[in-house]
Amino acid sequence: MQAAQWSRLNRLVIPTTRHGLIARLGVGLAVVAIALTLTLTSGEGAGVAPPAAAQRAELIANARHVADANGDPSVRTAEVIPTTRRALTALTAREAPQFPVVLGDYPDDPIFVVTLHGNFTLYGASVPDHTNFPTGHWLVLVVRTTNLELVEDHLLASPLDLTSLGHAETLNLGSS
Repeated sequence: MQAAQWSRLNRLVIPTTRHGLIARLGVGLAVVAIALTLTLTSGEGAGVAPPAAAQRAELIANARHVADANGDPSVRTAEVIPTTRRALTALTAREAPQFPVVLGDYPDDPIFVVTLHGNFTLYGASVPDHTNFPTGHWLVLVVRTTNLELVEDHLLASPLDLTSLGHAETLNLGSS
């Protein structure tokens, strides 16, 4: 590149006034802030696809089984939200610090968050002798999208607001 071309390029890229530099920095910072906000707070930005038909069928069967095994066979629907472990961890750190989501080795792994509402008792929980099993109204299941492996489950007394993760799709569990 010739010296004259470099000079022209410098005038285009490098602002010559302090106000020009401040204006460009401000625009750049605004763009970065918007991109980070969308990435961290939006399930849509996570780029995780909703469950395919075969995945839906397996999620329904598994949700029905979990509801039955935890004392409430009357649960008829569940909600599923496609997202990432990072997005779920960011949400729960703000909204429910008692909800211990482990980021793990693969924080950008796509997951399905499946929620069930009912009257649940964790009969399989490890509890001290003469202690009741934990009870609650909300089961939250964290499932890998790749193989539908259950990686975490949580029993909560009240629901988490998961709307910032993305669109929730209803799963019809039918009758048991």
